[in-house]
Amino acid sequence: MMKKSAVAMGLLLSGMAWVPSGGEAATGFSWGGDVRVRLVNWDEIPIAKGATNLTQWQYHRTRTRIWGEYGFTPDISAKIRLTNEFWDFTDGKPAGRPLDNQEFFSEVVPDNLYMDFNNLLGGKLNLRIGRQDMIYGTGKIILDGTPEDGSRTIYFNAIKAQYKIADDLTIDLFGMANKDEDELAINSQHRQVSPAGINERAAGFYVKNKHPMYPSEIYYVYKQEDDTTGADNDIDLHTAGIRLMPKFNDALSGNLEVAYQTGEMENNTVTDIGGWMVDAKLAYKLPMASSFKPVIDLSYYYLSGDDPNTTTDNEGWWQVFGRWSQWNELYVYSYIATNGAPRTGPAWWTNLSVPSVGLNMAITEKGKLSLRAAWMMADEDDGAGTGKDRGLYLTSKFNYTFNKHFSGHVVYEHLNPGNYDVSTAKNAHFFRTELMFKF
Repeated sequence: MMKKSAVAMGLLLSGMAWVPSGGEAATGFSWGGDVRVRLVNWDEIPIAKGATNLTQWQYHRTRTRIWGEYGFTPDISAKIRLTNEFWDFTDGKPAGRPLDNQEFFSEVVPDNLYMDFNNLLGGKLNLRIGRQDMIYGTGKIILDGTPEDGSRTIYFNAIKAQYKIADDLTIDLFGMANKDEDELAINSQHRQVSPAGINERAAGFYVKNKHPMYPSEIYYVYKQEDDTTGADNDIDLHTAGIRLMPKFNDALSGNLEVAYQTGEMENNTVTDIGGWMVDAKLAYKLPMASSFKPVIDLSYYYLSGDDPNTTTDNEGWWQVFGRWSQWNELYVYSYIATNGAPRTGPAWWTNLSVPSVGLNMAITEKGKLSLRAAWMMADEDDGAGTGKDRGLYLTSKFNYTFNKHFSGHVVYEHLNPGNYDVSTAKNAHFFRTELMFKF
């Protein structure tokens, strides 16, 4: 019996959207799984549009997953993965949220449930139908279809076709539809997986040019958000972008992604949406201390903000499917009370202007350290304070791989808030340890 490891979170930033099994798939049954245990502690996280901070929370969260896959032929296969996650609060508690009442194996979710049909049309077409993970680029546009349950699941109910135009050129065509609660959950606890009362549908394409020196990507996504609460907060959104990933030489590489979106929001009256995103990075492999493989980067991340002086237009960046930690953990929660009005919730990334410098290096053969210092600003002055300065943000993460079964990490982040927040805002911190077992 053959076993395969589940996809690790490190894949999220690899730029891979889908690697179909194609002719490499084996026939017959295979299975595997993983257990992830996290201890999380945070304190004094500022709420961007609130007068108070999120004070001390400490909790354990344990996620268990098991999957099975059956290959009918080398090109036709089916997969199911069952996922459960439960939380145990030891300090602080989020009143009124389903997280309060989680118990051991209280709700089981089939977060993968799909079939693959590969090497169609003479080997040019791969087709995946069903509930699946979809990761494109660095995940700023498409990564998490179920943001309200954190990193428990990221699935989309989708159909995806990948067509090979040339050796280095492919196009993905996709359509997806997610509801705010998982209708397939076993022993359902009615956990939200997207904003309450909001059903989401989307369709689009993603073109990938895999040129060895000048790879690039072009995409378009049309998204509808259907408000079933009666508040008439429906959204029609068009997002288009381009991503360039030049490799100037063996030491110097870059990333530049620019996206624009336009659309309409019905909130009793029709409001026009028009937002921008810029994600840029220049990375250099330092020649000194080569055994540590140090890489330094200069980065800039921009998301337009909604001008508070306009009432008929929304100029802020509207999240497509990018509501996850992206490049930090602490500030995810600062957006809990922030609107891309009329929506609220964690990781509603918008209204940002962030230059940063980062360093990645291998401390040992099995241990890697990542450090980043960022000066966070707002594009528009719409916070609870008097200005646009969100503050100095420091992040650190140490990953260690013990063996093929066990890995883990430690994360520490610190924010010295600026005048975007209330004057009483205190220094904030986020701490997390993780142990992952795969089988």
